[in-house]
Amino acid sequence: MRMIIKGKAYDTDTAQKLAEWMSDGCNGGSYRKEALYRKKTGEYFIYEEDPYRTGLNIYPITEEEAKEWAEEKSNSKYEEIFGTVEE
Repeated sequence: MRMIIKGKAYDTDTAQKLAEWMSDGCNGGSYRKEALYRKKTGEYFIYEEDPYRTGLNIYPITEEEAKEWAEEKSNSKYEEIFGTVEE
């Protein structure tokens, strides 16, 4: 998927997918799938699939927001993406 947001292109075909997360869609509700991407320029974005709310969308985020997303939704990949964290 490719979107232009505030004059910048965000493309899931050319950016690096770093991690994924998917809700369980419990109780017959809708599922939501998100993936964290990093562009060649180092910028981060979230690609979201939510068929019952927004459909397909891309949200540019800061590096700090990317770290928060990874910590919350893909903790096992955090250090793989951002490097080792001190104990």
